[in-house]
Amino acid sequence: MNTAVVSKTDFIKFNVSPTFKALAQKKAATHGMSLSELGRMLFGMFVTEITTPQVPKALIRMAEKAREDHRKGKTKSFTNTDEMMAYLDSI
Repeated sequence: MNTAVVSKTDFIKFNVSPTFKALAQKKAATHGMSLSELGRMLFGMFVTEITTPQVPKALIRMAEKAREDHRKGKTKSFTNTDEMMAYLDSI
């Protein structure tokens, strides 16, 4: 059997822009968590379905569309939070 050592930071990988990752890290720190701890918490909440209300179907559809767009190379990159917020306000 193959075994591998996994560090705490390997639990959840954030495949996002560095700007968004820094924003998430800052938000996690305001609640006394590391980015890895935030990822584990969100992952656990999703898997155990303890979120109330549960993840809306519209959000799941948005995630599926984002994954499809990423695979097709249609994704949008942001260099700062202002660009991201302006884009979100435009949709």
